[in-house]
Amino acid sequence: MNPTTKIRKNKWPPLLLSLGLGVLLFFVMYMIYIDAARDDEIAANHPQVYMKVIGRERGAGTLKFPDHIYAEHQGKKYDFTCGRKFFRKTMAADSIAAHLDVARGEAALPGSGRVRHLAFLLVWITGIGILVICIGVRKFIKSS
Repeated sequence: MNPTTKIRKNKWPPLLLSLGLGVLLFFVMYMIYIDAARDDEIAANHPQVYMKVIGRERGAGTLKFPDHIYAEHQGKKYDFTCGRKFFRKTMAADSIAAHLDVARGEAALPGSGRVRHLAFLLVWITGIGILVICIGVRKFIKSS
């Protein structure tokens, strides 16, 4: 092969990879937001009931490995994830207060405020998604 011939590189795979990764980050952010918004809606609009605590599991107390409180109400078991502060505060309790949505069969801890609590994380993930897409498009345009 003659060294003076131009080798034509395929420019599409890096662009498609960056676009796919950016869209994946947006999807992850959206699913985190939907889950947090559903918990906030249940806590704001549904009645409060007391549930018997049937078990506890101590995690790292972080968003990735939260503490778990297992509770039971009218024969149905619920798993609540919570931070370390709430977990410690309810350690001696044999029952906890929770908001129950009977129609969907879901429950949420009172005063969750998860959307507000996760706002920085949601903005951060969105920013990284935008950055990944912009860098991929910029490299595609430079290589054209």
